[in-house]
Amino acid sequence: MKFTLKNAIWFVFFALIMINVYTFVSGISSGNEINRMEKSIISLRQENQELENKIYSLNSLEHAASAAASMNFINKSTPIYLESLKYARGRL
Repeated sequence: MKFTLKNAIWFVFFALIMINVYTFVSGISSGNEINRMEKSIISLRQENQELENKIYSLNSLEHAASAAASMNFINKSTPIYLESLKYARGRL
């Protein structure tokens, strides 16, 4: 079989078609992977938001007040200052 210009053109044409098909399939698989990662990012953002809300609720004063109440802390209405000598010397 003689290698002619016509055969070379058909070979190049076939090679270009195969390269195009490979590029197309690679693009589809990359698109699927990108969609999967975007869904993962959305779920991670939602989980992050829920954890932030939990942190804010744990750091709130209401949570501190309820924790103090559950530990039987008392609310002292009048503070005792150490300006008086009887408190400073420990004699009550």
